[in-house]
Amino acid sequence: GGVQALPMPLLRRMALYAVAALAVCAGAWAATGILGSSESFTAAMRLFDQFPAWRLSFFGSVLAGVGIVILLSRHPKALAGNAYSLFVAGAMLTAAWVFRWIIFMGVQGVPKYGAGLYLYSMPLGGDGLMGMVGVFGLCTALLAVITYLLERFPTYKPQCAPLAAASN
Repeated sequence: GGVQALPMPLLRRMALYAVAALAVCAGAWAATGILGSSESFTAAMRLFDQFPAWRLSFFGSVLAGVGIVILLSRHPKALAGNAYSLFVAGAMLTAAWVFRWIIFMGVQGVPKYGAGLYLYSMPLGGDGLMGMVGVFGLCTALLAVITYLLERFPTYKPQCAPLAAASN
């Protein structure tokens, strides 16, 4: 038959639980750092104090997190709307992309030997921005092909009987 609607109340509740779990983990990390049990928290505080780029990243992360919680706090019927769900998905994908950028690209500036902050500047050619646009294009093409195939061949029915039935 037709397209089955997603259980929006369940999805909304799961998303809010995930955000709450993330907040609990961040709070536990901060608490262990304040108590002196987390060297990573002490290092993060030093970076926060000494480098404006880290402060900007922190405040941007907090702002994005609050924004996503506000977006998810709407009634499930609002989340089911096409435009609103597209906006929420875009916000979440943007947050995930920024996280990925910080983890994979931000560490490129960390030297293997020695200490300090080495900011990464992205080239515009194939090794940088154009490479990212190319990967985005490849992902879009792959998604288009998969969508086409799913629409063209919605169900798959094997022509032969399963092995278990054949052995009986």
